[in-house]
Amino acid sequence: MMLIFSLAVSLFLTLVFELAVAAVWGVTEREDIALICEANIITNPAVVFASFVLKRVLTVHFLVWQLPLEAIAVFVECLIYTKFGRRITHPLLFSLTTNTFSYTAGLVLPLIF
Repeated sequence: MMLIFSLAVSLFLTLVFELAVAAVWGVTEREDIALICEANIITNPAVVFASFVLKRVLTVHFLVWQLPLEAIAVFVECLIYTKFGRRITHPLLFSLTTNTFSYTAGLVLPLIF
């Protein structure tokens, strides 16, 4: 049950953070906003679940497996934005920026609360 809660909270916060970055980036088309949500619905639960599993199986520092997982998410989202985005400029940079912001916020939030 805790895993499902973690997946839901992570997805919700990721959407909040990445949509905020998208707004700053100037993404205003409804189709692109929906696409950002869809891309994150595809990538976020997969990364969070894989992270959950790897944390229990591997004894190395979490960044050893977390960074490759995040890089895969950035790449997949970039492909989605490239193929289906209407006005998302520089899809790789956009994906890298949104993911870096949401990942960093996810690390900082527990330190604050």
